[in-house]
Amino acid sequence: MKISLSGAHALVSDTLIRSKVSKDNATSVATALVAAEASGQGGHGFRRVPAYCAQALAGKVDGFATPTMQMPTPGVLRIDAQFGFAYPALDLMVAHLPEMTCRQGIAIASIHKSHHAGVMGLTVERLAE
Repeated sequence: MKISLSGAHALVSDTLIRSKVSKDNATSVATALVAAEASGQGGHGFRRVPAYCAQALAGKVDGFATPTMQMPTPGVLRIDAQFGFAYPALDLMVAHLPEMTCRQGIAIASIHKSHHAGVMGLTVERLAE
């Protein structure tokens, strides 16, 4: 069976939403899983969907968690994933770390209280862009 990337994204996102995951979090997780699958990392792609859904339904991961961030110093970003999926926290990091690095010359981020982070190479690629 073949499915487009946008079709796969919609399918994964809708499946997560039906499993007690917010729309924003489902979108973030689906983006990461589809990217992993498309890059040939199936173990971090579609195969994760049933487990992620089961974990959200069981409360192992909070599907409605919204990550928060603090900047204790101009070059340090501390993100609390609030026991939710790592991908929304990673999105927050990607949104802020490059600008911090440009201002400071170097910056670092930490993420705590998060779920499985998947293929970290894809996040590194996003930061490099």
